[in-house]
Amino acid sequence: MPKSQKIFEVQEVGDVLVLTPRGDLGSLEDQEIGTEMKETLDLLHRSSINRVVIDFSSSKFFGSTMLGAMIKLWKRVSAAQGKMSLCNLSDHEREVLKVTKLDGVWPQLASRQAAIDDVKA
Repeated sequence: MPKSQKIFEVQEVGDVLVLTPRGDLGSLEDQEIGTEMKETLDLLHRSSINRVVIDFSSSKFFGSTMLGAMIKLWKRVSAAQGKMSLCNLSDHEREVLKVTKLDGVWPQLASRQAAIDDVKA
């Protein structure tokens, strides 16, 4: 992935922040993931948004740095009495969540719209 391209596409869909990783997130992107997640956490801190969807439709793999980033994001959202959902996970990403026992932490939905509806419920 070229260094000039962001790792996450960030969109506000109404009062929901949707993050879409652009490609697989392995250890080579550790620093970039951390930098961009800090920007996202800062955005949440400055705004009233407390609903987040992570859409993995463009990613088939993530590693421990992304898991850590998801946990930080979830803690910020939870502290603001918000909600976070995941969608379009690959079988491998579901397995990573299962092995790390994080599969019950966030709802895992089949589509972006289902995830948006879930965090609004």
